[in-house]
Amino acid sequence: MMKWLRILAGVLISALFLGLALRSVDPGGVWGALRTANYLWLAPAVAAIVLSIMLRAVRWRLLFYPDTGLRYSSVFGSLNVGYLVNDLLPLRLGEIVRAYLISQQERSVSMPHAVSTVAVERVLDMVVTLAYLALLLPFVDLPAGAATKVELVAVLAVAALLFMLVLGAMPERTHQFARIVTSRLPNRAGERLHDLIEHFLRGFAVLSVPRVAGPVVALSFVLWALAALAMWCVLFAFDLWLSPTAPFFVLALVSLSFVVPAAPGHVGVFHWTVVQALAPFNVNEDVAVSYAFVAHVVAFVPPMLLGAGYLWRAGISWHRLLDFRRAASDAERRPAGVAD
Repeated sequence: MMKWLRILAGVLISALFLGLALRSVDPGGVWGALRTANYLWLAPAVAAIVLSIMLRAVRWRLLFYPDTGLRYSSVFGSLNVGYLVNDLLPLRLGEIVRAYLISQQERSVSMPHAVSTVAVERVLDMVVTLAYLALLLPFVDLPAGAATKVELVAVLAVAALLFMLVLGAMPERTHQFARIVTSRLPNRAGERLHDLIEHFLRGFAVLSVPRVAGPVVALSFVLWALAALAMWCVLFAFDLWLSPTAPFFVLALVSLSFVVPAAPGHVGVFHWTVVQALAPFNVNEDVAVSYAFVAHVVAFVPPMLLGAGYLWRAGISWHRLLDFRRAASDAERRPAGVAD
């Protein structure tokens, strides 16, 4: 029942934000902007998105250290299948599906370990987003109080990153502390919890290895710059020759908006956020809405097609993919060490 309530809430929130994005626009103006846009600019935009996804796969592969033998094709394919599922199914199930899929494609990877790397990814993305946003704030005229909220989110993201660094660098102490908590639990439950903690510590420990953490952080900044470049090219398609501040600001706010529950594909919330992000740059609202729709396609369709292509090449049907989802839920509940 709770799952369906969450799904319904996401759909309603998406509908609300889409309505807010469209409430004061002129349909004729939106259509005119779409009709006269120079779509040749979408070619470099899509190329930048694909390259950023390729680098995301490189970064994800690094996060499995010290396991360095993962096949890039498996990592890249699983990553895009996760995007495909996120864009078609509710509750961001793609994160679980891609963790389960990589654990099936690469037997040296456990699903809890894969989930821990996804958690590290999310915190890294948040920190990089906020770092870019902090650099942009002096150049963007934000409403009163908005900067304070951004600073609060930045503090929380940095705190989460430091927390993972400490846990990864001090696994023995972490287990000792966990023993205090789990000593009151039944033996089986306590051991299962410690197995789970061990898997997550393996993911966090990567950030304490300089020769891995350095490239991971560098890749994080580069792939976000590529995504911003894609957003910039879409601006050019609508004859919006804005400074580089604009696409970075759009991307930063869109990234932060993913904390808001929404329908699959982040429909509505994405569009409203883009319109709000362009407002400080005095972009006509009709053009901003047109840009939001095209930017949404550029950002979401390429990884969906790559994910669908991987499923087709690997011979994995959509029905079997849904089985992956159910098996992933079973794997999360199964004690460590129990085979499929």
